[in-house]
Amino acid sequence: MQLLNLSIDRIIIHQIYRRDQDGNKVAPTQSHEFTNFDVNAMDAFKTRVTDALGEGSKAVEMEIVSQEKNDLPKLIDQIIDHDNDTFASSSFDIAKKLTDAQQKKSIPGGIVVVFTGTQGYPSKKFLGIIKAEIHSAYEKEINKKTKEISLKFVEEVLLTPGSKLYKTAAFYEKNKCNPFASDLNEKWTVTFAVDLGISLSNT
Repeated sequence: MQLLNLSIDRIIIHQIYRRDQDGNKVAPTQSHEFTNFDVNAMDAFKTRVTDALGEGSKAVEMEIVSQEKNDLPKLIDQIIDHDNDTFASSSFDIAKKLTDAQQKKSIPGGIVVVFTGTQGYPSKKFLGIIKAEIHSAYEKEINKKTKEISLKFVEEVLLTPGSKLYKTAAFYEKNKCNPFASDLNEKWTVTFAVDLGISLSNT
């Protein structure tokens, strides 16, 4: 799908965890504040989104099958229009649903990025979800006086170009959207991508 005229207005991040040794769920951590990127950081984020879901990516279009009250598509259909205060809270339901869905101890935790914005001509709203694993890395530092190069250990990094995104999905409002349609497929186009380096049985 072509992501033209892409604009992102809200980003909030929650954290989910691997199941414990007994296979029990570990409650996710809720964020109450939106992530505010500077211009460079937002441009980089848009690039990650486009690489994962845009034209030339491995994302595939999906049909919405589960449309009951407690299903994820129904939840997204409702929360995308919430005001900021309500959205900050209701977006956490996505993290809770992902925690419930990850039933194997082998599946690592990570962060759940929920974001909204507009794309296309004319602009249509969309909601995206990224589940990304957290890694450690080294950051290059240069002494301004001596020009000596050193490495600073960073315990947690994510969404780098080499990061493996376990799951990336987006719901796009259709150009000829029927807001009163009972079938969500008449309102939304859904694309979904799974990192090719990870077995589908672990997603």
